Amino acid sequence: MILPASAGQWFSFDPILADFDERMHFGAPWEYLRFLDPYTTIVRQFYTPVWVTLVMLSVLLACLSQPGTLRTQFLLTYMLCWVLLGNVLAMAFMSAGPIYYENLLGDARFAVLTSHLHTVSSPDEPLSQIPDLLWTAYVTKTPGIATGISAFPSLHLSITTLFLLVSFRLRRWLGWMTALYLCVIMAGSVHLGWHYAIDGYVSIAGTIVLWMGVGLWLRRDTRATEPVIAVSHIH
Repeated sequence: MILPASAGQWFSFDPILADFDERMHFGAPWEYLRFLDPYTTIVRQFYTPVWVTLVMLSVLLACLSQPGTLRTQFLLTYMLCWVLLGNVLAMAFMSAGPIYYENLLGDARFAVLTSHLHTVSSPDEPLSQIPDLLWTAYVTKTPGIATGISAFPSLHLSITTLFLLVSFRLRRWLGWMTALYLCVIMAGSVHLGWHYAIDGYVSIAGTIVLWMGVGLWLRRDTRATEPVIAVSHIH
């Protein structure tokens, strides 16, 4: 079901983001990633169930771990990412992403991409049905957990970037493994049509800024609460 163009009035930033993407990359970024076609099913696994599992485990482990600066910085940045990037910034720059471009705006700009995704996906693959399930929830105005449509910025890239920052603080080898996973999520977000590439770039940069800001605040707060020891001189 394709809604009239007026139905996509709330997602007014899609054309802007799509234009920016193509000018920045001298073409549509998703076309550069067609080498991932044979691995689409695997990419979906890393993008959804693996990512969700990592999010739940990381928050659980952080809450159960010993109090410390790294733990506090992770949890505070995590919450700020969801609030500021996933809600405030997302509401300010409403966009649906390439996969819903035609449905919402009546423009077949990404018709080749959506058709291509159906070609390289198995109809029996549950994860490939998620876009249709989210669209049905949107059309029928059915509220539910994780049923919203929002592209800019990408919380997948934001939280994965947060994993990267924490990983390098823990173990260098873990940091490089997470960096590889970040690349998979970045490529997957574009390859699967969920996001414009700029969504990921802004998410990565925004998360780093929040991480650094929280770290700076924690250091200043620690210095402010340190007891002042008076040193008396013995004459």
